Amino acid sequence: MATEPSTDVADLPASALRSALEFAVAIAGAGLNHRPPHPFPVALKPFIKFERLTQTSLVAVRRVVANHESFRDGLALAATSDLVDELGLVWLQRGDGWQDRVMQLHRAAQSRAREAAEEGALRKSERRREAAELVATRAQADLLSVRDDLTREMAQRSRAEIASTTAIAGAEASRREAEQLRRELDKARAREAAATVRGEMAEAQSATLALRVNELERLRDELLADRAAVLDRLPTGTSADGAQGVGSQGVGSQGVEPKSVRAPTVKRKPIALPGGMLGNSESGTTHLLRTPRVIVIVDGYNVAKLGWPKLDLARQRECCIELLEDLGRRFGCNIRVIFDGADVVGASAGRRLIRVQFSSAGVIADDVIRSEVAVLSATTPVVVVTNDQAIHIDVRAVGANVVSSDMLLAVGGR
Repeated sequence: MATEPSTDVADLPASALRSALEFAVAIAGAGLNHRPPHPFPVALKPFIKFERLTQTSLVAVRRVVANHESFRDGLALAATSDLVDELGLVWLQRGDGWQDRVMQLHRAAQSRAREAAEEGALRKSERRREAAELVATRAQADLLSVRDDLTREMAQRSRAEIASTTAIAGAEASRREAEQLRRELDKARAREAAATVRGEMAEAQSATLALRVNELERLRDELLADRAAVLDRLPTGTSADGAQGVGSQGVGSQGVEPKSVRAPTVKRKPIALPGGMLGNSESGTTHLLRTPRVIVIVDGYNVAKLGWPKLDLARQRECCIELLEDLGRRFGCNIRVIFDGADVVGASAGRRLIRVQFSSAGVIADDVIRSEVAVLSATTPVVVVTNDQAIHIDVRAVGANVVSSDMLLAVGGR
């Protein structure tokens, strides 16, 4: 038999304390079922579901109760002679001379035990357990009214939260409807503006053609003047046929005016990339930005809203401009950024390193980008920055290189 703690009676077997130890386990079980649970030694938890403690369990429970003074004191206050036999009460309460009294009661109990039937002892143990459960039931009943009050309060709070959620959902639905109407209005305005821009571009193209016709007529006049000067320098009697091919192109032997002089058509060529380098990559983008005389045209809000989605529109615009100025300093390229809206406050503010442009009233930035590329000289290398696939197709068709907004942000360290 293991040595008992010094705070216990060494010669007393654990079986003699069965009523006190089973009472301790019953109180622990009742405390566990309370909400909130009453405190008890955690070491007793494995024994709570035992129908009857074994000899080994009695030794373990005795050690826990003997060493847990506060729990034992609580048991002493709650125990009565109906629940715990006299020996167990003395062992729990520990008054003066309790060790001697415990041994006396133990010896007396041994005498009675020899005379009592095992069945009677079992019934008494069951009654004690039932009495302990009754004590726990009474304690639990005291908590019912408090729990009912709490339940009513939680129900009221739940109803208030449901009402609040319904109101918020209604407001959100109204906001989404208003936003949808605003987007449809913006699309209608954009379509109208696009039609206006197409008309303006057609007029610009017509004006460009007129300028080309004037240039061809000027070139024709210069050729005719050169031919006349050559004829004047020829010896007398030399025919115009002898001067054929000397002074001009396209003047026949009959002296007929040339029909037209066709200027050579120069088409912009995209910037070539070194072998193995992709255009829409950080290395490819860096190569394009370092190209001499390159003009970089940036779709402003396409970059700004992608790079700083959580900021308001004005701050998105400022962050985009600051990043482009930094790229201008790093690569020495000519950068033009185009935003929608001529009515934006500060739209005319100048920048030292880049050109900031806002589209005219009723004109979208996409069409301004197309127009900017169209009017640039075919010998000028051009890079357009946007994620708009329609712009990609249009500017590639006229020889411009294209870089995605994502890749420009990556090169800029965003």
